[in-house]
Amino acid sequence: MLTGEFRLENLSRPIVWIPTLAGPALLSGYRLLVEGDTSSAVWSTGSGYVGETRVAPAAGVLYVPGRSVVAMSLVGMGEEALFRGVIYEEIKTRTDVSVDRYPGRG
Repeated sequence: MLTGEFRLENLSRPIVWIPTLAGPALLSGYRLLVEGDTSSAVWSTGSGYVGETRVAPAAGVLYVPGRSVVAMSLVGMGEEALFRGVIYEEIKTRTDVSVDRYPGRG
């Protein structure tokens, strides 16, 4: 799974950047409307929190993407194992359809 084809030019497509930028912007706007108080925000206090631990903003900026990459990789591996290991095998066992016709099956 981690050796799949990667094309750098895909990063220039709007479908990659629109959700990446719009998601946090919408969440921030919603929280600002609901809470209305920014006195505890990282730009007001100069510190952030990872769980219950108070950290410098730079540490939080480094920690969150790293944690996300690990978590998303584990989810991706679990999904691949489920779909390739369970669903494809059930299709092969219960039908006469050739599983080799499905994309991603190698």
